[in-house]
Amino acid sequence: MRGVAGLTGKWITAILWCLRTLQADALGLESAEFARGFTTLVFRFTENVNVSALSDCDAVLPGASLQKMGTAPQCQWLLGGLAFQVMLGHQPTLELGDVIELLPAVGSALQATVNSSDRPEAVASLKLLPAQVQRCGLVDVAVDASLSSGGAGRPLQAEWRTGAGSQLQAGQVIQDLLAAQNGTLSFTLPATSIASAVDAAVVANASLTMVHVEVVLAVTNWLGLTSETSAMLEVDLSEVQLPVLEASPSKSIRTNQSVTFNALARYAQAASCTTASSANVSMSWEYRSGSGPWLSLENASLQENLITPWMLRFAPFSFSPGSSHQLRVNAAFSPTQVRQHVFQLDVAAAAPMVPVVTGPSLLPETCELVLDASQSFDPDHESDPQYFWSCAANSTAFNCHSLSNFRTVTWTNTDGSGASGEALRISAGQLVEDLYTFNVTVIRASDRASFEIASWMVQVLPASAVPITVSVPWYANQPISGQLLGEVPEFTATVLVSDACGMSADVEWVWALVSNVSPFKILLYLDTSVRNLTLPGEISVAALGLPASGFLVPGDVYAVALLESSAAGSLADLAEAATRGLRFARSVPFLADGAPTGGYVTTLPSVGTGIETEFLLATSGWFDEDLPNSGLVYRFYRFPLPPDVSLVANSGSFSVSGAWSRPSVDWRNKSSANFWSKLGGIFLAEASDASSLRVALPPGEHMLGVVAEDGLGAVSSSWFVGPLVQVPSDAASVAAVALNSALRLGDAQNILNTLAASAFTKSDDLSEEVAALVAALMTLDTSDSALSQVNAVVVELLKEAVPDAAARVSQFLAALFASIVSPTTGLDYLLEALLLIKIVYDQEAWLRTDELRELLAKCGDAVLVAVPGSSEKRVQSLDHLSDGKGLEVAVREVSLHDAVRQGMSVAGFSTGPLSEIDGQAGCGTVTGQVTTWRQSNPYAWPNVTTEGVGADVTNVTDVHVIEMRRCGSPFNITGRIVLDLPLPEFPTEPALEGYAYQPACIVFDAVAEQWTTDGLWRQISDSLPGTLKCSAVPSAAELIAATVVYRLELVPVVEEPPSVALIIVAIIVFLLCMAGLAYANMKKSEGKKDKAEDVEAAVSSRVAPAPESDEPSASPEEAEAQPAKPEASTLVVAADAPALPPLPSASSGPSRAEDPGSPAEALVPKPQLDSGVPVQAPVSSPEFESFAEGFKTDLPTASEEAPAPPGCFEDEGQAQA
Repeated sequence: MRGVAGLTGKWITAILWCLRTLQADALGLESAEFARGFTTLVFRFTENVNVSALSDCDAVLPGASLQKMGTAPQCQWLLGGLAFQVMLGHQPTLELGDVIELLPAVGSALQATVNSSDRPEAVASLKLLPAQVQRCGLVDVAVDASLSSGGAGRPLQAEWRTGAGSQLQAGQVIQDLLAAQNGTLSFTLPATSIASAVDAAVVANASLTMVHVEVVLAVTNWLGLTSETSAMLEVDLSEVQLPVLEASPSKSIRTNQSVTFNALARYAQAASCTTASSANVSMSWEYRSGSGPWLSLENASLQENLITPWMLRFAPFSFSPGSSHQLRVNAAFSPTQVRQHVFQLDVAAAAPMVPVVTGPSLLPETCELVLDASQSFDPDHESDPQYFWSCAANSTAFNCHSLSNFRTVTWTNTDGSGASGEALRISAGQLVEDLYTFNVTVIRASDRASFEIASWMVQVLPASAVPITVSVPWYANQPISGQLLGEVPEFTATVLVSDACGMSADVEWVWALVSNVSPFKILLYLDTSVRNLTLPGEISVAALGLPASGFLVPGDVYAVALLESSAAGSLADLAEAATRGLRFARSVPFLADGAPTGGYVTTLPSVGTGIETEFLLATSGWFDEDLPNSGLVYRFYRFPLPPDVSLVANSGSFSVSGAWSRPSVDWRNKSSANFWSKLGGIFLAEASDASSLRVALPPGEHMLGVVAEDGLGAVSSSWFVGPLVQVPSDAASVAAVALNSALRLGDAQNILNTLAASAFTKSDDLSEEVAALVAALMTLDTSDSALSQVNAVVVELLKEAVPDAAARVSQFLAALFASIVSPTTGLDYLLEALLLIKIVYDQEAWLRTDELRELLAKCGDAVLVAVPGSSEKRVQSLDHLSDGKGLEVAVREVSLHDAVRQGMSVAGFSTGPLSEIDGQAGCGTVTGQVTTWRQSNPYAWPNVTTEGVGADVTNVTDVHVIEMRRCGSPFNITGRIVLDLPLPEFPTEPALEGYAYQPACIVFDAVAEQWTTDGLWRQISDSLPGTLKCSAVPSAAELIAATVVYRLELVPVVEEPPSVALIIVAIIVFLLCMAGLAYANMKKSEGKKDKAEDVEAAVSSRVAPAPESDEPSASPEEAEAQPAKPEASTLVVAADAPALPPLPSASSGPSRAEDPGSPAEALVPKPQLDSGVPVQAPVSSPEFESFAEGFKTDLPTASEEAPAPPGCFEDEGQAQA
């Protein structure tokens, strides 16, 4: 019984242990919490979830819960399955206290109550565009509160009214209109309504010169939090027409921030004004500091880095901390018709210094201590800070002033041996066992009263300890965008593994990403590399980067840690590592910053007509950590609807036919197939201080996309299906009026949007459209987005264009390239326009080649300016065209000295020294350019026949055009040149029999105007993989066009040498056969002495005697030994026999016996077959006579034939001597 009881106890213990294990390993749902201003819902789990089959929202959430998440929510697993994030869709209904249950596929009985620690504050924002209008030239006024924030993931409720600052009668008229807009954040005050309000005010008081209407807004979020603000509309009653001006708001910034001011002029039809103007609007800017005099920008000595008539942009550090400034913009028809607006700019006081210290936390007495503060920085200045170190020991018995660094003669040293440099180095043996606190004071160089102090604690041990110094590219609690996490540079730790520090060099290390909340859970192990440093025993352990975007939970705090890797895989957290006695070090923490979320976009109206209707696009509801202290940047785009989705007009609105889903768009990576411009996207506008846009649109069914970008570069998008834009009744007339108004205002973006909206009415010769493009150059911002907008307009204009019209567009593009004077990333968009010009020019290619070459030269000169750096510069088209056509421009500029002595090298093209240009007058630089036309050959026109080289070069052949320029002018390319040309795709059609495809270089002879290979190119065997290297000494020409094609070439017939092994086997078999035959003849000659006469007769006639029918049969033993009957050709010829003719040799070449490469056959030469040529009879010898005598006596009859040895002469007639 005792044994049974003991066994039962063991089973119970095992079962309980299993139950505890299962309970510990069971998946649990810790929480479901609103985050990021109630725009996301985050589920946290106790264990990692297997997410391989749970990628979509409906795979995790049941239908009832999913409906509460709003329209089109987005779901994402984070932390490798430890967290699940739902970015709520539009108008969610999820409430605090709701119970959310997950589907069983995630885990059984998983549910949680929704809670939040957030309490978002509602902030109202309001602007009127324009804020000043004239009674005699009224325009519609946009009322925009879309920048209001704090909606807690849902649209704010807006309540509108007029304020006490309004003229009573005017306010009463406007009040009814405002009340009808309750619930919306953006709408338009019609000019007619404003006119009615002004009339009512003037009737009540005829002496008024200005009518004021105060618009008041109160916004309330769904949590009940409210905010209120107001804006004043001024109506000028004067009869002198003034420009209408829409200005951005005043700004408050830090000195390390850039700042932009915008002023957009609008043209109002002012026929009722007594002094109307048809002049263009001119813009000018002025500046003053504080209450000083107004100065023109030219005399203000400001460091603005961009100025146009409509925009000022100042770089970071342009203004001193704590300063105040004013900028004034003047929009004028004439010196007496001027509208002014004043911007206020306040710069905050200097931000505190940011001290950053790195060093070990543990140190043995036998090792040197190195603390480094070089990563400290001044956020408000570009100057380097100053440093001062101090020290305090935990034990009062130790005085840090005894250290060599703090002595009077050394403390000012800045190389680490003192206490005044960015590093502090204390040699080994000076620190005894104790806990030390080192303080570094980081001082602003321009203001020594501005400083910050950081502390670092070091435990010094008498026993062995491993000093680990972690160096990461962030300071404590610095925000790092979770969307751009993969772009964080690698970070390192320096470890001393010498014997003095008690650490073996063969210990392995690994980096880990950890939560910064105790017990510091290990979330992910990172790729790690180790290398030895200069000092003995010092190694650098590097992490090759953090995980890609979409891993961290936004708003959480993380760190990285370096651990011994011997047991790292089994660790749960750093607390466990400490318990096990493993050595590790943890970095300072960083904050995972999320991308903007919660935004939506609207448009008013939703249905309109092309060019005529001015659509108000607005986006709001966004949450980001930068708000409201720092704004977001908004970019507006329009896209075509998917083919299976359409808009159907319905009583002033529209309905959507088909299933629309949120598109997958890449907003950054231009090489992606989903890059926005490759999906048909058209950039409309960008704003950093406004979230609305008024714009005309072309007829069609559109969808709108808005991208919000935060200060760290993370982006999110929101979409609107619509608007539906119909064709106007008199499109050409409407387009002409709209374009004329845009030209009078002179704003480049307005001109481009007008051209884009009216391109469907373009003229045949494009003269008016190109003139408008040239006018836009005066105020064009050559940023990436602006150049994409230019390209979109040019592409529309070039559709179905004739060569003369394309030539006008070409002249505009040449002027645009010449206007680029600063770096930009937008040239790649314009290469599509160049491709389309070439396609149009194909109609007259032989006439337009030089024009195209000159345009590409202008593009190459622009690449030199637009692309930073000093080496070779390249720009490649974005492959917008579906037929594979593309364009690439590579250019390099070298000094005249280097060109004369070393030559030019660019994109695989190289020359020898260009001595021919030495001593020539002109500029001191030389430019080399290689333009690659992919499947779009501009020199296909000379090929008028289908024979010769021209047949191999087609209109879709890849062609590389080389040009050399000095001072902007091309010069002849002379001397030897070398090209590494990429191989084209191998032909898919099989080669003809007897032929093979071989790559060949072909060059365009610009003088003869034909493609040729005559004496120019040769293949060099050391070509790079995937390329063919060609060399030539071409005739002097200003350009060289070259390509590589696969050509059919005759394959030479090369007789394959026989296998040496087969030859050896044949010889061995032959010798065995001969030996067997000789042995059989010797055995037979012992009993056969007659028939000599018959043998002689047979030898004389070279014919074997006829068999005798009466010959007795041989015994089995004798038959087995008898040789086979020889053919006549096997008989040895007697000395007096007639000569046999030799066999003739093969006509295709020498025999293998003559080939020294066939040694085996040289031993057994083939008989010659030259019939009729006598062969010298062999000389008789005793050995031959004896051998012949044996044949005479041993030759068998037919009945006496014996089988040949195996493998020898088995078929009669096949035996050969």
